[in-house]
Amino acid sequence: VENKYSSPNIYSKYPLSLVSSHAHNKMNSQFSDLSILKEESFVWINPCDAATRGINENDKVKIYNERGSLILKATLTEKVTSGIVHTYFGWWGGVHQANINKLIGDYVSDIGYGTAFQNCLVEIQKVK
Repeated sequence: VENKYSSPNIYSKYPLSLVSSHAHNKMNSQFSDLSILKEESFVWINPCDAATRGINENDKVKIYNERGSLILKATLTEKVTSGIVHTYFGWWGGVHQANINKLIGDYVSDIGYGTAFQNCLVEIQKVK
């Protein structure tokens, strides 16, 4: 897992930890194209982190690291701790161009020796 302790060089450029979880109304990327379930892809960001970056509620933001980038809508909430940004996985490239796999490294996890999903270091900026 990338973090400020295990990856200080990456952290110095990308100080936010992107955490993703499963959306409750989808099965991975299935059903993302159903009009009843369509929603704009978004990222939760702590208001303190947003203020530091000049980001307001519903702004379009670019989330990026050296692997890639994506554009999401900012949702400001104290549900996430400062230093963390959160979004759901399952928005594949054909839906909102918001596939977070663009940002995740090809590390092998220490549990199960599979892909290390759901965490990487990123930076976020308002799209002008």
